[in-house]
Amino acid sequence: MAIPKFYSILRHQWPDVIENAPADPKCHTLYVDMNTVLFICLADSSSLQEFHVKTENYIQLLVNTIKPEQLLYLAFDGVPPLAKLKGQAQRRRSRINTQQVIDSNVLTPGSEVMQNVSNHLTKFIKETIIPNQKGIKVILSDSLVPGEGEHKIIKHLRKHSENQSFKTFIYGTDADLIVLCLSLQNTDVTLIRESNISKIEKKFEVLYMDVLRSHLLQNYSLEIQKKVGTDLIFLDLLLVLSIIGNDFLPIPMGLSVESSTINKLLELLREFHMEVGLNIVDMDGTINHDHIAKLFHKFEKFDMERFRLENPIKRSVLDAKILELQLASLSLKDRKSTIKDSVQKAEAEYFEESKLKTYSRQKLTKVGTRTLCKDYIRGIQWLLLYYLDDCPSWNWINANTVSPYLSDLKRGLKNSDIEFEKGSPILPLHHLALVLPPKSKSLLPDSYRNSDEYDQFSSLLRLSNSASCSDIFKFVKYFEDEIDPSLKDNEIFRNTFSKPQIFI
Repeated sequence: MAIPKFYSILRHQWPDVIENAPADPKCHTLYVDMNTVLFICLADSSSLQEFHVKTENYIQLLVNTIKPEQLLYLAFDGVPPLAKLKGQAQRRRSRINTQQVIDSNVLTPGSEVMQNVSNHLTKFIKETIIPNQKGIKVILSDSLVPGEGEHKIIKHLRKHSENQSFKTFIYGTDADLIVLCLSLQNTDVTLIRESNISKIEKKFEVLYMDVLRSHLLQNYSLEIQKKVGTDLIFLDLLLVLSIIGNDFLPIPMGLSVESSTINKLLELLREFHMEVGLNIVDMDGTINHDHIAKLFHKFEKFDMERFRLENPIKRSVLDAKILELQLASLSLKDRKSTIKDSVQKAEAEYFEESKLKTYSRQKLTKVGTRTLCKDYIRGIQWLLLYYLDDCPSWNWINANTVSPYLSDLKRGLKNSDIEFEKGSPILPLHHLALVLPPKSKSLLPDSYRNSDEYDQFSSLLRLSNSASCSDIFKFVKYFEDEIDPSLKDNEIFRNTFSKPQIFI
């Protein structure tokens, strides 16, 4: 979900960003993040047949509400980069305890239900959407097309944004969509989602990205916007927002996700732009380490102040520090200055000691802490490339279970020559086996769930929060060699990748 409650934070801070959906939106293209649709419909269904009907009805409702004239793009979540594996497995373990009639883990790429959803929608598009929506093209990127739904949408938008007059609506509730849309250039994009006002009648509301962009730029002078470049400012905003919350890296230690934190870090970014007049993130997503070091220096001061307010130093500690300075020999003027300096120094030392204790509890030495910071910077670089271009590596994974403090991120910049090996996504059934909890084991092919080795591998991966790529690929290699040859025809189909279907 990226930044938790980001939508609510924006609504509270800038109410004019969000309005009821217009009666006549004059929309050219409608993109639908199907993950949102499927979860809404499944939660309200008592059978899979009812679920399929509700899904088709929901899509029809969106089409009737937004009235796309040229394109309807339905984007399912396919197999994601390996970096998301741990988070997906954790979420699926927590879902199994809910009171839903149908196990929501059926909505995982590779499952039989997801293939049936694709089949039902293919028929629905051919028999209902195309005949009734004259001149429209429909693209169905189902769960056998690798990639997350929101990234499929943004990638297609970037590739087909040559007509700047096109008005685009994107349906979805993932906060990632808001952040990703900030990176789009010369595109008229509006986000739409269900409002929470009425549970009886479905109503929609919209978030206008152009209004949000205006608010985010309101404290930037035209001179700075021109000097740095508006598009590059938004890429730097994306960087900061990604540090505050994303689906792949834990938030920096001690940082809380609230409006005051977001506003302060964006204010520090604006100060950086005003003082330096340079961008941090290039158009291809590459981070300039010299430039970001200056921003991290500002973050260090913020982190120290945050800690000081949340953990006031004991008076006895301050007194001990001050006594060490032999203040009696100083003049009154120097004494006041020295007391102030010694208080600041004591607080800084207290912060460093506290961080050291926290790292030590995680069994991290100074060398280990520096490696943690370097890994985090590597993760942020992977994230920016993923957001702004294409997945730089399907196989990269953050093996750390903790994150560094915001004030320590600068330690990861030294000698950081960051490169990634592209790799390829793991197959759908392998992904399914890796993320499903034991209670959802029935969703796997018989040959998978009857394998003793599967139980051993899956237990290892579930119990180890820091499972490495080698652990995962050992699992995948076993299934490729020993189990996959015995798959049934329909299971083989579910374990292959496909391309988006186009209907006209």
